[in-house]
Amino acid sequence: MEVAGVLDIDARTPRASDDASRTVATGIAPYAAVAAGTVQAYRSARTAADDLQAALETRGVIEQAEGILIERHRLTPDQAFDALARASMNTNVELRDVAEHLVVTGELAVGRTRAATGR
Repeated sequence: MEVAGVLDIDARTPRASDDASRTVATGIAPYAAVAAGTVQAYRSARTAADDLQAALETRGVIEQAEGILIERHRLTPDQAFDALARASMNTNVELRDVAEHLVVTGELAVGRTRAATGR
């Protein structure tokens, strides 16, 4: 069994816990564990949903940039994506930013760095 947390019950007086209070705490602990687990599951699901939303928002601009490269240079979709990925790695600029730069300016960002873009 993996320990996910601790139930800490404080008293106003020293040595206030007795068998009855320990029994109550033991009865409450499973419910507290369910609540804590639900919070963790919600946070995990929220993070996954946020990541998916970001991916969906980024996908469009990357596909547009791929289309530009396919049309201009007669590349396959895989080759176009590879070109964007190489430009991203070579310039230390995130792929979506390289793609957006290409869509907006018509230029594949070469020689740009995060320091130059302020990112």
